[in-house]
Amino acid sequence: MRDVDVPHELARLLVPLRGSMPLVLATTLDALPLARHLSGTLAGDLDVFLVATVPGSGWVDELGHGYLTDPSRRSGAYTAVTACRGSAVELTELRARLSPGRKVRPAQDRAVLLVDDRPWERERLQVCVDAVRRQLPELVVVAAVRALESGPPALRRVDYIACVPTRRRSPRPTIDETRVRDLLSL
Repeated sequence: MRDVDVPHELARLLVPLRGSMPLVLATTLDALPLARHLSGTLAGDLDVFLVATVPGSGWVDELGHGYLTDPSRRSGAYTAVTACRGSAVELTELRARLSPGRKVRPAQDRAVLLVDDRPWERERLQVCVDAVRRQLPELVVVAAVRALESGPPALRRVDYIACVPTRRRSPRPTIDETRVRDLLSL
C-alpha cells in the first residue's frame, strides 16, 4: 500500500463542509500548513488553538480554562490553578508574537474543524475539543493524520472524525515562529 496525499485526501473527506465557512483551527503549530491547505480548499477561516501542559496537573487552553488530568486529585487544586494562570499568560504572549493584534476567532454557531497531526496525544486533542465546545459551535469536526497501525482517535463530543492513514510519523516541531506568522497572515 502506498502513502496517500494526506492534504488532498482529508480535503476530499471534508467536502461537505465547503460553503459553510468553517473555522479551521490547527491544534499544534506543526499542523498549521495542513490547516492552511484545508481552510483554502474549504473556503474557511484559519487560526490556531493553543493548549499547554501544566506539569503534574493537566492542561490549560489559551482562553484560560484549566483541565485537570485526574479530577480526583483535588488536593493540589490551588497549585494547579496558579500554574494554569501562568501557562495561560505564556499562551497569550505566544499568540501575540505569532499573530499581532489578532484575537482568538469566535466559534459560536459555526462549524469548527480541528486539524491535528498528533492524534496519539489523545488527551491534548480532547482538551481542544472540550475548549471549542465551551464556545457553543454548531458542529465540531476533527481532521487527523494517523499511523497505519492505529485507528482513529477515540474522542468525546465530536460530530465527525476524518482520519487519513499514513506510514510517515510526524517529526517533532519543525515549524518556526516566522513560518507560523507567514501562514496566519496569508
